[in-house]
Amino acid sequence: MDIGGTLTKLVYFEPTDSNTDEESKTETLKNIRRYLTKNSAYGSSGTRDSHLQMNNVHIRDRIGTLHFIRFPTSEMENFLELAKSKGMATMASTVCATGGGAYKFENQFLQVDA
Repeated sequence: MDIGGTLTKLVYFEPTDSNTDEESKTETLKNIRRYLTKNSAYGSSGTRDSHLQMNNVHIRDRIGTLHFIRFPTSEMENFLELAKSKGMATMASTVCATGGGAYKFENQFLQVDA
């Protein structure tokens, strides 16, 4: 995630190869994956740039698709509420962020699962 002064950019890796762990994934994870990959708009200002999508990407021992999502940084509070409502906060213990907003919004990220 790159949190800039105007725009926040998020990259989501969707594994597409078969993995025995995939079969046992929770319903929450399935819902998150479906929401992120089947929509092109999120709320009133979030957009998935499908023309930037990268298929058959190798990351570590997995093959998958990279999805690129962006939204105005001014909508960070709405993004965090959406992440919480979709269960994303319970599925990730670490969020990697860069940009000036990474520091600016650190406390809000830490409070999402609270």
